[in-house]
Amino acid sequence: MNRLDELKKLESVLENFFERFAEQESERIETLGSIDSLDEIARDSLKGRHINNRLSNWIVQNRTLIENKRLGKSAFSAVGNLLSEIRTGFDETDPEAQKLAREIDNWRRDGLIGGRKLVLTRGPEIRQPEMAGEYLETLRKEAELLGFYIEEGRHILSILDDVLKSAAVKIDQMYFHLAASIIFYLKTAGYKTEPYVRRLKELEQRKIGVTDAD
Repeated sequence: MNRLDELKKLESVLENFFERFAEQESERIETLGSIDSLDEIARDSLKGRHINNRLSNWIVQNRTLIENKRLGKSAFSAVGNLLSEIRTGFDETDPEAQKLAREIDNWRRDGLIGGRKLVLTRGPEIRQPEMAGEYLETLRKEAELLGFYIEEGRHILSILDDVLKSAAVKIDQMYFHLAASIIFYLKTAGYKTEPYVRRLKELEQRKIGVTDAD
């Protein structure tokens, strides 16, 4: 396989990886949006405002997400905390509030119990055309960097090691994305990737200041 063919193959792998990454990021933003909505409901409940209709709609929209346990540990804990706060403010003489209380109690019996208090914030919205443009620019930069490595005759494992080292010291998230895509490519090719996955995860946790990863 010549250099151009190998570069095209790597570009294809990158495209597939980032499509999956974009889908996961979209789900994450949607989840944070749901938690933000529930947080607003909880704050209004503590102010004595009527929140039954809004809470009922929230439950309908997020029932599958919770009951199928598609939330991560932190998000699951945050939802449990917020619902517990809302539950304590119900008017027990209100039939609609009683129905909502039973719904929350059922979820709590199924394991939806809040843990340590978390503050979840939602990043600034990015317009879809801007996201697509940034995505394409990232692919271009990564393809350019890979082309440089290939011209040097570097082995793919050597490239990955160098990219991981760059990810540790550089601000540009491109190096994280590139390392993850190379790891994915190596895994599909039958290489043992666990040490590289562990290195990437540790780097990411240090970057965001995580000390107790879920």
